Amino acid sequence: MFPKQYDGMSLDTRWRRGWRERSLLFRGCRVFLALALSVFFVVKAVAQGLSEKALFEAAVKALQDGFFRRAEQEFSDFVRDFPQSAQAVDAGMLQMHARAEAALNEESYRDASEIFESIVKKYPTSARARDAVFGFAWSQFKLGESRKAFERLTQPDVALLKAVEGTVLDSGMARGLLLLAEVALVTKETKTGELALARVSGLTLTAASSWQRQFLTVRYQLLKGDLESAFQSASNLVSLARALPGSKNLAESASLQADVFLQRSNVVEALGALELNLPTNAPPAYRRMAMLRTVDLLKTALKPEDAIPKLGVLLKTYAGDPILDAAQMAMGEVLMRRFYSLAAQARAGEGTNILSQARSHLSLLVLQGTKTDFLGHAHYHLGWGWWEENSMFPSPDRVRGAGTNFDLAIRNLPRSTEQMVARFKLADTFLLSMDYRSAVSNYSRLLADYPEWATSKSAPHDQVLYQLARAWVGLRDLGQAREVSKQLTQRFPNSAFGELCLLLVAQEMNRQSPAAEAREVFDQLIKIYPGSEKLPEAKLGVAQTFEREERWPDAVTAYTSWLALYTNHPSIPFAEFQRASASSRSDASSNSFHLFTNFLARFPQHERGPLAQNWVGDYHFERGDFVSAEESYQRLYSNTNWVALGALDILYRAHLMAARSLLMRQSVKQAKGQLTTFISFLNQQTNTPPNVIDEAWFLLGDVLRTWPEPGRSSDDMQEAINAFKRIPDTSDLAPRAWGAIAGCHLALASGAGGVIITNRYHDALFFFQKSSSALNADIETRSLADYGIGTVFLGLSEIVVEVRERNRLQREALGGFLRVFYQKNRLAGESPVPYLLEQCGIKAVDTAQALGQTVEAASVTRRLIELFPPLRPKFQPRLDVLEKNQAESGK
Repeated sequence: MFPKQYDGMSLDTRWRRGWRERSLLFRGCRVFLALALSVFFVVKAVAQGLSEKALFEAAVKALQDGFFRRAEQEFSDFVRDFPQSAQAVDAGMLQMHARAEAALNEESYRDASEIFESIVKKYPTSARARDAVFGFAWSQFKLGESRKAFERLTQPDVALLKAVEGTVLDSGMARGLLLLAEVALVTKETKTGELALARVSGLTLTAASSWQRQFLTVRYQLLKGDLESAFQSASNLVSLARALPGSKNLAESASLQADVFLQRSNVVEALGALELNLPTNAPPAYRRMAMLRTVDLLKTALKPEDAIPKLGVLLKTYAGDPILDAAQMAMGEVLMRRFYSLAAQARAGEGTNILSQARSHLSLLVLQGTKTDFLGHAHYHLGWGWWEENSMFPSPDRVRGAGTNFDLAIRNLPRSTEQMVARFKLADTFLLSMDYRSAVSNYSRLLADYPEWATSKSAPHDQVLYQLARAWVGLRDLGQAREVSKQLTQRFPNSAFGELCLLLVAQEMNRQSPAAEAREVFDQLIKIYPGSEKLPEAKLGVAQTFEREERWPDAVTAYTSWLALYTNHPSIPFAEFQRASASSRSDASSNSFHLFTNFLARFPQHERGPLAQNWVGDYHFERGDFVSAEESYQRLYSNTNWVALGALDILYRAHLMAARSLLMRQSVKQAKGQLTTFISFLNQQTNTPPNVIDEAWFLLGDVLRTWPEPGRSSDDMQEAINAFKRIPDTSDLAPRAWGAIAGCHLALASGAGGVIITNRYHDALFFFQKSSSALNADIETRSLADYGIGTVFLGLSEIVVEVRERNRLQREALGGFLRVFYQKNRLAGESPVPYLLEQCGIKAVDTAQALGQTVEAASVTRRLIELFPPLRPKFQPRLDVLEKNQAESGK
C-alpha cells in the first residue's frame, strides 16, 4: 500500500488548476482580481453598451482564471440581461459550474458535490457535463466517499476507459483519467487504475499533467513491487518536478523517491532524497515531514554510532530552525539506545557520559515546553536516564529526578504504552524511596486505567501486581499483599512474577505472621508452581516455620530432606547450618557437634562460620573440656576471613570465652595475659562496642580478685579495684562492678597479722549501697549487694568495744540479710535468687540469735527450713533449742 501521507496530497492543487491548464493561462490571477474589483462598478455602468459576446467571453475568462465567485456573478448578470441570447443556456450552466468551483476552492465539498450533480442532471448533453462529472467525483473523493467517486468515473457515459464514437481524448479526458487512476489507488481497484494510466499515456499533456501521470506511475509500480521500474520512474519524476514552478511538486517527488529507495533498502539514497525537502524554500508541511522521516530513518535504520554524527550534522546545519525539535528528540533517543547497547561494565564509565549528553539534548526540548510535540517523550526518556544512572550510582536526588520526569511524561503523553510505562516507573520510584503509600496508589491506578492492555505481551501488569505486593509488604499490610498475590496467580498463571510474589509474601509472613499461616502460602507456591525455580526457597521457608514453632525434630527432618533433594544449590550452607542449629535444640548434642564441625569443614569461609565455631567452643566449655574450648575460641578470633566479615560481637566474645576457659583450667597467669592483650587491642580500635571493653575489664578484675598470686594478694586486689573502676557509671555492668569493688575492699579489710583496716569497711559499704540502689541492677546484683551490706556491718560490729554500738551494727546487718530473705528488694516480674535467699536466711538466723532475739531467730529458722528442706538436718536441732529456750523464758 502506498504511504498514507501521499493519498490525495496533491489532488487539491491538481484539480483546481484544471481549467487554467486547459486554457494555458498564467497563474497570477490575484493581481487581476484586485484590478477587476476596482473597476467593477465602471463595468456595470457600461454593460449596456458592451456587446453580448464580449460580456460572455469576459465571464468565461474569469472562470478560466479562477475568479469563480466573480464568474458566477457575471454569468448570472448575463442570463438576466440577455435572456433570449443563444448563449443564455450555456451561461446558466457555467454559472452553476463557477459556483461549484468556488465551493471546491472553499473546501465546501458537500455543496460542490450537489452542484456538480445538478449540472449533470440539468445539462446531460452539454460538452461541460463531463467536467461536472469529474468535479462530482473529486468532491466525493475529498468527502471520503472514494467508492462513490470510483463508481461514477467508471460509468459508461463518462467514457474514460472505453472508446465511444465521437469521444476525443483531449486534455479534459486526461484530467479525468488521472483522477480515476488516483481514486483507484484508494479503492484498491489497481487494474482499473492501470488501464486509466495506460490510456492517458498516449496524450500530449501539459508539464503539470505529465508530472502527475509520472507521479501515479511510480506509485503503481511500487504497489506491484516493480522496484527497478519505480527507481527509473522516480528519477524522471524529480526531473519533471524541477521544471515546474513552485516547490510543492518537487517536495512530493522527493518524498516519493525516498519511498522507492527505502523499498530497495537504499537508506543513504533515501536520506539524500529527503534532504531535498529540508531547505527553507520547501513547503513547511513537507519540510516537517522530511525532518520527521529523516530522523526516524536515522533512529531505526542505522546503528547508534552511525546515526549520532549524522544527527549532529542536522542539528548544526539547521540550528534555530523550528523543525529541529524532531532531530533533538531523535538525538536523545539514539544516545539512550547507545547507552543500552553498552556492556554492563562499560555503562558505569562511558555510559555516564552518554547519559549526560542525552540529558542535554532532551532538556533543550523540555525548555521549549508547549512549542514542541515531543515534550512528553522528552520527559519519558529523561526519566529513564535518571533511573539508569541511579541504578549505577544510587542517590535520592537521582530517584527524585526519575520520578519528576516520569510524572511529567504521564501528563504530556497521550494514552499510550509509553504513558502506561511512565506510570509504572513513577510507582517504582516511590517504592525505591520507601514511599509505599504513593507506590500503592500509582500501581493501583495503572491497573485501573489500562485494563485493556493487561493481556498484551508488552504490558507490565503482572509485574505491577508483584510490585504492588512489595509496596503492601512495605506498609506491613500482609492481608492486602496476600490478596494481590492471589490476583496475580489467578490472572497470570504462567507469569514468573507469580512465583516471586508468593515467595515474597510467604517470607514476610514468616517474619510477622503466625508460622502456620506463612507455611500455608509456601505450600501454595509449591502446589501451583511444581516446576518453579523458587521451589527450593519455598521448601526452606517451610523448614523455617517449624523452627519458629520450636518444632525442632520437624525442622531437622525438613532440612535433611531438602539437602537430599537439592545437592547443588547456593543455599546448601544455610540449610546445613540451620539443620545443625535445629538439631542442637532438639537435645541431639552429639549429632549437632558432628553437624557443626562438618559445616565448618565444608564451608570454612561462610558468613555463618563464626556462629558454628562459637557453638563448638561452647559445646566443649559446657562439658568441661576447657582445653578444646580455648582452642575453639582461639580458632574463631584468629580467622582473618571471619574478621573480614565484620562479625565483631561474636569475635570479641570468643576472646573473653578463651580467657574464661584458661581460668577454668587454672591457667590464671595466661588468662591475665590474654585479657591484658585483648584490652590493649580493643583500645586501639575505633569501632569497639562499649559493652565489650566493659566486659573485658570486668573479667580481668574478677580474675585478679578471685585468683590472686601468692605473696601479692593485696596488690592484685587493688589492681582488681582499678580494673572495675574502668567501667563507666553509664554501663550496664556498672552495678555489678560497684558490688565487685565493694567485695575487694571487704577482702582487704582484714590484712595480714589481723590488722584491721576500718576505712576499707567504709569503702565497701559505700559501693555495696551504690550497687543495691542502682536502677539498672538486676535482682542478683542487688541481693549480692544487700548480703555484702550485712557482712560489712557484722565486720564492723566485731571491732567495736562499746556494746550498744555493737548491737546497733548487728541490727543493721540483720536488716540487710532480711531485705533479701523477705524479698523486699524484688521488683515486679523478677524471681528471687535461691542461693542468695538461702545464705541471707542463714546469716539472719545467726545475727538474730547473736542479738538475743530468740523468737525472731526461731521464726526465720522455720521459714528457712520450709524454703530449703535439705537444710532441715542441720537446722532442726537448732530450731528445737531455740523453741526450748523460748518456752523456758515464757516468750
